[in-house]
Amino acid sequence: NPPKSSEWSRSGGGYWEDGYAQLSAGGGSATITKGNFHIPSEIKVNIASNFAVHNAPTGTTLSVKLGTQTLFSGSIDTAYLSYKTKEYNLNANTTMTSSNKTINIENSYGLGDTWGRVYSVIINYASF
Repeated sequence: NPPKSSEWSRSGGGYWEDGYAQLSAGGGSATITKGNFHIPSEIKVNIASNFAVHNAPTGTTLSVKLGTQTLFSGSIDTAYLSYKTKEYNLNANTTMTSSNKTINIENSYGLGDTWGRVYSVIINYASF
């Protein structure tokens, strides 16, 4: 919190900063992944993230996933060359298991200066 290169792996375009991980900014989709959670069998968690998406010149979507299950996502419109940024602060209750314990954050598109920035990812025990 925020994601750091020493704790997360990245594929696709982007870079790491002190206060965030930037995904894309040209060159297609990008993902950061963290999967070294030690889960004995299963545990209820609340996963929260503060992130932003930016469209330039087209729209994009940033999704937070547990394994392949999308927990939540944020999009920005595809109005050509509108150059807008939209921030999100979302969370979801879910269950991590020993076989499904990888957090994936994916920015769907990276044409031009389109990007997604992840400012924080917080995982708390939950009682839902």
